[in-house]
Amino acid sequence: AWARESGARPVFLGSTREMEITAAAALACREAGAPRAIDLGGRTELEGWLGVIGSAELALTNDTGGMHAAVVLGRRIVAVIGPTNPAKTGPWNSVPFALARVPDLECAPCVIEAECPLVHHRCMNDLTEESVESLLRPIRGEN
Repeated sequence: AWARESGARPVFLGSTREMEITAAAALACREAGAPRAIDLGGRTELEGWLGVIGSAELALTNDTGGMHAAVVLGRRIVAVIGPTNPAKTGPWNSVPFALARVPDLECAPCVIEAECPLVHHRCMNDLTEESVESLLRPIRGEN
């Protein structure tokens, strides 16, 4: 909804292993009324990633390389944090950022970040579109 209402152009980046995910995300945006969504999953090298992130007003990212690139490039960030510990993984800088995470989970941050030892993956599965979207407006300075 936010992309449609704001007129933003979501650009989805990912590795070749993530192409199905980025394609589905871009399609979902277009079907939800954001026709300018672009899928670049598996189609860019590091230089292309940096170019896209560097020209972005805001980076909605997970807590991986894209987040760190956005920090270095001084972009505003909304980072989706699942099992990882943001005190260890960042973002560390003075750029405006917000962390999207499921509140009050006893198991997060997780000791074993690769596989959920409790099998429920609540740190990711319970994260809602609305909770992430609610962080986008303030980080952009909108009401």
